[in-house]
Amino acid sequence: MSNELNESAFDRFAMQVARGWSRRNMLRLLGGGVVGGLVLGLAGCGSDKTGPNDGDGGDGGDGGDGGDPGDGDDPYPTFECADPATDVVTAASLAAARTAIETQAPVKWNGILRLDVKLSPGGCVRYERLTTGTPGVDFAVETLYSNNTTLDTWQRQNGVTTSQTYRTGEGSRLKQEFATVAGGTKVVTTEEPYYLTDRPTRRTTRTPLGADTVRVVVEEETDGGFVTVAQYDEPAIRGSGFGDGEAATAQAPYRRAGVVTPRPALSMRADTCTDAQRQMIADLMADAVIQGTDCLNKLGQQALSDRMLHDFVRRNRIYNCVSGTDYIAAVDTGAGPDTLDLYINISQLPNGQAWEQMSTFFHELLHLSAGGHDKEIEARSKRLPHADQIYGCEMACFQPNASKCTCAACVKTNVCDRRCAGFKDCTAPTEVGAMCEVNATTRTWYESSVECEAGCIGGSCKKHSLDCDQCTSN
Repeated sequence: MSNELNESAFDRFAMQVARGWSRRNMLRLLGGGVVGGLVLGLAGCGSDKTGPNDGDGGDGGDGGDGGDPGDGDDPYPTFECADPATDVVTAASLAAARTAIETQAPVKWNGILRLDVKLSPGGCVRYERLTTGTPGVDFAVETLYSNNTTLDTWQRQNGVTTSQTYRTGEGSRLKQEFATVAGGTKVVTTEEPYYLTDRPTRRTTRTPLGADTVRVVVEEETDGGFVTVAQYDEPAIRGSGFGDGEAATAQAPYRRAGVVTPRPALSMRADTCTDAQRQMIADLMADAVIQGTDCLNKLGQQALSDRMLHDFVRRNRIYNCVSGTDYIAAVDTGAGPDTLDLYINISQLPNGQAWEQMSTFFHELLHLSAGGHDKEIEARSKRLPHADQIYGCEMACFQPNASKCTCAACVKTNVCDRRCAGFKDCTAPTEVGAMCEVNATTRTWYESSVECEAGCIGGSCKKHSLDCDQCTSN
């Protein structure tokens, strides 16, 4: 088999693998062409239970042409899902799954290396990785399943990794593409909003400018195509600490981020934590992922929840235990699609309450799935949990007295949305600020639209509000 795979054909093939298409349909899709040799080893690959081939005679191994005897007749084992309503992922099952992913040897099945791991105790939620095991063939498909339905899939070919989620709920559908460039990893994230919202499709491109700086370009789709609405440079790694939540003021701003320096080359990084520290961090992160993804699902952000769970289980981990920093935790969003590179201030982490510890890890992990903060808003806003989705989701999912304002910021909606009905009333105005936009690189955040109108010279003010004009009973 040639090591040169046709990209378009591969992309279609990989997606059908993840969706559980039959071997016959995959062969028809690709016409038995450039990746035919690879496909022949994947009979029935995917989430469906398989039995004998349907005997149409069109694919070797089922008696049709004799070209690949026996390659399509082996049963393809899958986990049975007895009760998806009760078989949910727990912190213990997630920890066990991580151990299995790190230590379990893949099974060679008809020429393909397959690792299949239960994330929930009974296997209703599971992770699968397929690779060729062939030197020179850069190929991998990683899939998150729930009740044999694909939730999130990652595929890699020749140094380019793409990922896609399939559930939107009332949130957004997410797509990402990672490519290696000079200085690090370029990431393009496309967010397609729930079809009943009036938000445009947004595309965010993060391109490294060196070891420590990333250029961020944000585009929004219009009738004429994508238009750049923001462009700025920011540090590749930003850390966060225990914040004051919704009580933040100008004197005690919420979670001002610290820059992580120096940043060693990825090839030089190694764990600096003890086994006991690693275990504590792993346990806290597992608890954070369980509580956080459950919360996101309840808020209709299923795609974001799926992406976070899959990101957490599939990435290799580097734990950097440090002290004397102005942050509690930080994550390197430019480490690449296969690495979770986490920095932890191990001397300060135990000082937070349990919800603060979990929420801090949730915040950092969410960066991998949802992207970064708007640099201008983060630098100037006094109410970040009301103006930024990541801060909003963190507070909505973990702070004991979270308000409708944090919920609305997380869901990108207003305080009257039914999903926020169970939260406390807002203790601050529902107008959270306004952005003066002169052009994509000249933007200034003001705490109110009045201040924006007075100070915005040569630009226009875009009001940010969580208010709603017609608030119905929720």
